[in-house]
Amino acid sequence: DESNFEFAYYLQRVCSMIAGNWTAPSGVPGGMRVEVYFRIGRDGSLTSPRVETSSGNTYFDQSAVRAVLVTGHLPPLPMGWNGSDLGVHFGFEYTGP
Repeated sequence: DESNFEFAYYLQRVCSMIAGNWTAPSGVPGGMRVEVYFRIGRDGSLTSPRVETSSGNTYFDQSAVRAVLVTGHLPPLPMGWNGSDLGVHFGFEYTGP
């Protein structure tokens, strides 16, 4: 949510951790994309993951939300970040086999 979040290393770690917990469901066609929104608490807790922009495929959308839920906890937000939490718009894209 914050355009001034300047800690690229932290976002790369978030991407890596969540992406490592995601696999597209079998049988879905390439070219699918879903965007999931969630919040990261100061302590790294993940809250309120929800589909923000659906792919149109329920199984695909659920797999993305599940990846966030399975990740469960991230490293604490950087000490230099003054906010109490951070909103994240996370895109999951499947280009095909």
